[in-house]
Amino acid sequence: MSEEKSPINIRSIESLLNEKFNIPRYQRGYRWEKTQIVELLDDIFDYGKKAYTDGNNAGNFYCLQPVVIKRNENKILWDVIDGQQRLTTIFIIIKYLQCVFPKTKFSFFTIDYETRNNDQNGDKGQGCDFLNNITFDPDKKLTTDNIDFYHMYMCSTYIEEWFTKHPGAEDIIKMILTSKEAPKKVSVIWYEVDSIADKFDSRNNDNQIDVFKRLNIGKIPLTDSELIKALLLQGDIYEKSEYIQRRLFEIAKEWDNIEYHLQKDEMWEFLNNKSYNPESRIDYLFRILSADWNSILDKDQQIENKDKQFEYHVFEKYISKRRGNENKIDTVMDIFNEINILFSVLDEWYNNRQMYHYIGFLVCQHKKEEESLKLIKDLFDYFLGKCHPNGERYKNGHTRKDCLDYVKLEINKFISLGSNQKLETLNYHSDYDKLLKILLFLNIESTIRLEKENTHFPFHLYKNEDPSIEHIYPQTPQEMNYEEIRTWLNSQGLTLLSINNNPNYSDDIKEKCIIISKRIDNLLKLKYDDVFKKEYNILSRCIEKTFDKLNKTSANQTDTLSNYALIGKDTNSKLNCNSFQRKREIIIKIIEREEPDGRGGIFNKYIPVCTRNIFQKHYTLQPDNIILWDREDRTAYFKAMEKIYNEFTNKITTGAKN
Repeated sequence: MSEEKSPINIRSIESLLNEKFNIPRYQRGYRWEKTQIVELLDDIFDYGKKAYTDGNNAGNFYCLQPVVIKRNENKILWDVIDGQQRLTTIFIIIKYLQCVFPKTKFSFFTIDYETRNNDQNGDKGQGCDFLNNITFDPDKKLTTDNIDFYHMYMCSTYIEEWFTKHPGAEDIIKMILTSKEAPKKVSVIWYEVDSIADKFDSRNNDNQIDVFKRLNIGKIPLTDSELIKALLLQGDIYEKSEYIQRRLFEIAKEWDNIEYHLQKDEMWEFLNNKSYNPESRIDYLFRILSADWNSILDKDQQIENKDKQFEYHVFEKYISKRRGNENKIDTVMDIFNEINILFSVLDEWYNNRQMYHYIGFLVCQHKKEEESLKLIKDLFDYFLGKCHPNGERYKNGHTRKDCLDYVKLEINKFISLGSNQKLETLNYHSDYDKLLKILLFLNIESTIRLEKENTHFPFHLYKNEDPSIEHIYPQTPQEMNYEEIRTWLNSQGLTLLSINNNPNYSDDIKEKCIIISKRIDNLLKLKYDDVFKKEYNILSRCIEKTFDKLNKTSANQTDTLSNYALIGKDTNSKLNCNSFQRKREIIIKIIEREEPDGRGGIFNKYIPVCTRNIFQKHYTLQPDNIILWDREDRTAYFKAMEKIYNEFTNKITTGAKN
């Protein structure tokens, strides 16, 4: 097996000081402002103080944002695709240190600019003359009309000003930036673009520019997982052998496999809500594992949870503790195995029909990011056993059946009724949150029971809209919202006409429907004023009484579970106050991807299974009409939901095994 070079490495600034960089012409010039320069110096100095003056309380290196490079066609220079602002600033910082320590011989990387070839006399690799000649001697200040050089000059003044305000910082920053002997240094994540197989193709300059554009649309985020991956795959700290290269290749391949699966929205949104969506989704695993790793560290090495890169800093100390004084690849394999075990468990739950649906339901109830993470970690610990301070897991894990019982018990906490509550009397106005939980559960449990179809509740589609409760038979608009009133009147008028054309209804009913339909037409011709409102109040009561008789229901049955359906808020708005008949037409068009969105496209929203069944009269044994939502329909629907609810809750034991 040929030795493969890792595309991502951690390189100290000191190790870059003999490199030769080229800034391609497609890049903008140097533009960092004072804020960015001061932040860089503050970060470097803070790390240096922790590393060398505050009880050695820092990792072995501090990483700046990535530097993305590729070998220039001359094979001597590195073309900088991203990172020139940082490299230029660091160059000027070292120039300042050279001024402060005149007896010290400093090494410098060179930076060429393709747009400044005339300034370099075409001598590629010698660096930009202006940068090389920057001085902090007040008698030899450089002047320039060039905008790039102006910003470089201003950078030098900001650096000098910062050091003036931080006496003693020169020694620390000199050590962590330039000393070969320093055990702790400032580093960068080093991306060699030609080596990043599945992301970029930089065989020609056009593709290189494309990489630059993609990087600079949002910049490469320095995620905890990128830093952790660099630590794991840091091939230069091991002895050179085929065995080690093979092991590192295996880790890199499995890492990509994990990220690939987590990038699938079906899996990701089974585990998470919309509020949490990191650039690298494998970060999720480290957020779960980092608390245990932190607890294993010695007390004086533990990281505060408010640290902005908590997961990375914990991992850096954890891997250091596990390695001890030896860089053994087996230790890295063992640590990666911990990551792999967590993913394997999550993947098993995702592929287990019941666990997928039940855990997915619980995640929906934990809206906050930290709550859903804690839910998954607690379940993981329940399954495998909690982590012991020595790194091993206690022998108190549970079987898969125990875990399923545990999850069901947790669900029951959300859907169980109070001592004064009954399923049939839950009300939209007083029990909305409880109804929303129960309706979601009923849709999920109904999906589980479709075993022959092997369907899954699509949490990734469900979470595209905020959930809401829809009245199957519409409420009569009470507030004077003219558009809602018109929608309601029009749809009720259409239903009355449909009844008139239906042979199943008597002539007396048809005649009454025609009379009310004409009254609706006449009312809709009036302008919206006090006369309209008065007539509407009279007519709406007449319409309600007529439909109560047709539906064989009473007005107080509008706000019960037998008249509620789970639907997304956008879909709810589209259904509006329409009649059952009109809502049914819209729902069927949405399901068949034929409903327009009003903007020239298709209204593409998810309709939960029970809601589909309602409007397709699935629960009614022998539906004799598709126009109304009558007593027979409501009774059949409620009994079906009650049966599912009772079968689940009655089987819940008092508690899962501890």
